Amino acid sequence: MKIENQKWAGGKFLRLLIVVAGVVLGQAILYGPSLIGQRILLPLDLLARPGMYIPQTAQTAKIVPHNFMLVDLIDVYEPARRFAASEIHQGRFPLWAPYQYGGVPFVWPKYSLFLFLESCVESPVVLAWVQLLAALVAGGGMYLFCRHTLRVSFWPAAVCAWCYPLTAFFVLWQGSYVPLPVCWLPWIFLCVDKIVRGGGALVIVGLSVVTFLVLTSGAIDIAAQVLLGSGIFALWRLWTVHRRKRRCQKPKMAAAMLVIGGSLGVFLTAPHLLPLLQYAETGARMESRSKGKEVRPPIGLTAAPQVILPEIYGDTETGSAFIPPQYETNLLESPSAAYSGVLATLLVAPLAWCSRRRRAINAFWLFLALFGVSWCVDIPGFVQLLRLPGMNMMSHNRLTFLTSFAILSMTAIGLDRLLRRSLKRRWWFWLPAVLLAGCFTWCIYRSYVLPEPLATQLENELLHGQASQTILSLHDLRQIQAWFTLHYAVMALLCGLGFAGGLFLWFQKSAQFRLFPILTIFLVGDLLWFDYGRNPQCDPALYYPKVPVLDEIAKSVPGRVMGFHCLQASLASMAGLTDIRGADAVDPARMVALLQRASEPIG
Repeated sequence: MKIENQKWAGGKFLRLLIVVAGVVLGQAILYGPSLIGQRILLPLDLLARPGMYIPQTAQTAKIVPHNFMLVDLIDVYEPARRFAASEIHQGRFPLWAPYQYGGVPFVWPKYSLFLFLESCVESPVVLAWVQLLAALVAGGGMYLFCRHTLRVSFWPAAVCAWCYPLTAFFVLWQGSYVPLPVCWLPWIFLCVDKIVRGGGALVIVGLSVVTFLVLTSGAIDIAAQVLLGSGIFALWRLWTVHRRKRRCQKPKMAAAMLVIGGSLGVFLTAPHLLPLLQYAETGARMESRSKGKEVRPPIGLTAAPQVILPEIYGDTETGSAFIPPQYETNLLESPSAAYSGVLATLLVAPLAWCSRRRRAINAFWLFLALFGVSWCVDIPGFVQLLRLPGMNMMSHNRLTFLTSFAILSMTAIGLDRLLRRSLKRRWWFWLPAVLLAGCFTWCIYRSYVLPEPLATQLENELLHGQASQTILSLHDLRQIQAWFTLHYAVMALLCGLGFAGGLFLWFQKSAQFRLFPILTIFLVGDLLWFDYGRNPQCDPALYYPKVPVLDEIAKSVPGRVMGFHCLQASLASMAGLTDIRGADAVDPARMVALLQRASEPIG
């Protein structure tokens, strides 16, 4: 008996090691140079842009920024991290930010496990290692959720654990504190499921701790959306598990335990949550949202293809162009953040419907996936619900992480059915196959006939001396056209592989399980192709170098500065200066109004 227990423990440890190794390998492929200190996982190339931070020289003029949409990482997040680190190293907990807005509460998520670890080390090398830790938390939670809630075998759970930290929401928002609460999403779903199925006091404590971690890890509105998703899951699990036990005490007991566990977690966050909410009431963003203003309104069905073809409208990276539908500004805030791989979405996830006993949970995942993109694609009913008072304080376009999680959950079930050789041919197998074939045909067509204005309009404008802000010459236009051609061709290749996989499943019934290792490679490879090179890793020499004139100003008379065509809001703090402007998640309304009034032309 002792030997059997040792074998079981050894096998469990080996499986855990395989999961961890897969997650680490994925992160090493993406961020390896930053993990070993050769590069810094920040868009420091933006500091060399005219009017930013680094003075213009012949050498800095040659630096080409990777993606100008990532500017918040170097002028908001990193200054806040360095300030928190300096405060902690001086024995003070960072509660007040004197370097902006004339002094305001420090709303950076200072109680976050991830960001606290970042603040313990001043060197920016720590950023890549905290990114690795966040990936391990997300991937480990996904593995446990797949094993204990979805009840799939080891390898499907491991593959989805490897894929989860590579999904678009985590990669597009890498470096900010927006995705950090989402790392705990599978953990809170796991706790909810265990409580509903009869977990004890220890599970209640687990739910309390995870709720605390969700609320303190990062952006508070994303944390609220994570809790919203877990609340929907809790209601569904209570109904499916206890729908035939309405007159007994078990459903009421499970509901009470969920409320107690969640409430304890919220109470634990009081030192962080109460001052934040009090300060947020004075914010310009809260003020505008309470009046019904929508910063990112619903887009419509034109945004739906981005869930499976994320770069269908281009990108904001240098060498590309972003030609989006109405109201879209970048990939981060678009349905592209729901991308979990075209093969996972249209080939493997539909196979989950082959499991009869999981059809109820598959229906829930389908609902959750639609709910996640409902705001972006403007689904009636959902949009009106999300516009209700209180709900309208959140950025609903970022609910896409629920869609991604739902797709991967169905992918785990589909892989499990495939590995267990329990797939039977169904007529509806042709539905995703037809969709894949349609996407393949369309992408092939677009790789030869680019959409307007790329095909002819921009070239005609340039020939007549009309240049846009981003496309200044025919050389730039040709580079962008080549980018679109390549990406349409790659998307066509992936869709073609998915269609071929569907044909294999249909015609090779006895050998279906042999597709599993090939699918594993392509599921991970699909995401790595989308992720690789997306987050710039820059030369450490660009990390806020000393600027002599700023040093002289810092040593002169006390006071605050305001950059004129230079030094965005918080950048001055990196040179030891305090600014009268600022940038945080609240933006105090009275100070913003004063600065706007001061910027108005005289007369």
